[in-house]
Amino acid sequence: MGKIVALVPARAGSTRVKNKNIRQIAGMPLIGIAVKQALDVKEIDEVYVSTDSELYAEIAQTYGAVKPFLRPAEIAGNQSTDYEVFRHFLDWYMERNHEKPDMIVQVRATAPARDSETIGRAVRFMREHTEFDSLRSVSVPHQTPYKMWKMRDNMELVPVMSGEGQFYDMPTQDLPKCYGQDGIVDIVRPDTLLNEQNMAGKKIAGFLDHPETWDIDTEQDLIKAGAMLRDRGIEKLPDRVSGLGGNLGIIQGRLTESEQLQCFPKDWKNELPIARKAGYAALECFRDKNYNAENPLWNSDVRMAEMKELFFAEGVGVRSVCDDYVQECEWRDLKLEQYLLLEEILIRTAALGANIVVFPMFEKADLNISGNRESFIKYLTRLSIVAEKISVRIALEISEPKEWLCELFDQIPCKNVGLCVDTGNLNAAGIDAVDIIGCRELRERLFHVHLKDRNSAKENVIPGSGNVNFSAFLKKLYEIRYQGLLVTETARGDHPVKTAEKNKEYFAKLIGQI
Repeated sequence: MGKIVALVPARAGSTRVKNKNIRQIAGMPLIGIAVKQALDVKEIDEVYVSTDSELYAEIAQTYGAVKPFLRPAEIAGNQSTDYEVFRHFLDWYMERNHEKPDMIVQVRATAPARDSETIGRAVRFMREHTEFDSLRSVSVPHQTPYKMWKMRDNMELVPVMSGEGQFYDMPTQDLPKCYGQDGIVDIVRPDTLLNEQNMAGKKIAGFLDHPETWDIDTEQDLIKAGAMLRDRGIEKLPDRVSGLGGNLGIIQGRLTESEQLQCFPKDWKNELPIARKAGYAALECFRDKNYNAENPLWNSDVRMAEMKELFFAEGVGVRSVCDDYVQECEWRDLKLEQYLLLEEILIRTAALGANIVVFPMFEKADLNISGNRESFIKYLTRLSIVAEKISVRIALEISEPKEWLCELFDQIPCKNVGLCVDTGNLNAAGIDAVDIIGCRELRERLFHVHLKDRNSAKENVIPGSGNVNFSAFLKKLYEIRYQGLLVTETARGDHPVKTAEKNKEYFAKLIGQI
């Protein structure tokens, strides 16, 4: 039996929604979501992407897809058919592997409101029912075609469905039930492509066993699909190492040389393509501790729009923002202008399309300072109300033992306030990050992770050269089914870009071993 492969078609040209296949939902491009969903299906051996764009191919590879080729222009236009795309892929596959795959699963980037289990059920159905040449997922349309019309040039209406009786005047419940293709998952056997020279064959299976879908044709569709995906775990850790990039981010400034470790890069735009090519799916944006006119998170809405557009154009996700300004906020004596700046970072985060704001609770913001904790909880309650309205979550980075954290969160009823676990900072404080994420009470509050290593002198060092046991930490993340991003905040080394690439390889190797 040959392999089961998935193919994600994603041409660059689109008319109604520009660059539709790399538009982002929750900071993830649609093409990346499709690849990630396919990779999480245990029955699928490999995921390929068919695209005419080098940028799209690089984005898909970040999420774990294989780029076999760039699709020729003659089958990358508005009129190109699925058959042409799949036959082109199959011919390449057979020439390279000297065998046919068992089946080809189509996972469209434009129908993201699905889950991996749905795709898996369809694959298992086709394995069990060899009498079918192909499978198409279908759902009941909002309006039956028996009540639809065609219009002639003279404005005369003609029923779409012809036959005896006036179907259009009959009660809907008395009409035959109809189904429409919804794009959630399609499967075709290679022999169907070769012998029948189409995507259907002689016997097509209709697949109904899936949740509601939403195909993306307009800007509003993106919003609708995003709402559907919110609770479906698209950010969860991959089942296989090839999909790690889809969960791995890097904080701004670590791809640029600088004497200061935590800093906003002078030319932040250059970091976007570098991050993508290094295999990172996202950049964590960063607001400096002090005002910086060059940082869009400190600056005008015009600069914010430019930042969002560039992230989209480069295909790099932005899912989180780290706000170092918080460390300037002494909660027991918080000024009005400081509180307003904290509200502003929540709003700017939502404007970027991100949904996590990290508050590093150090320096003046340290909750161990007398009077700080009580005032903090009061202000946090107000901030959480603002955050909830714009679908943003607040992740507190605190280097304290689990008992201390449990006591704190017992006083915070807001469910959109949680924890950012920083492996290096916890290690420097003498705390094992595994103990924190292994605590049942804190598990539901785990929103975000910073990957960092520290040595015995508490210096930030290259991962694997310090005291953090990343293998045990990542294993525990899998055990608790963590859903969220892993953001590297490591030392730059002598060559920041090479260090970032090696970090990606290091964490990929660890996850492969797990």
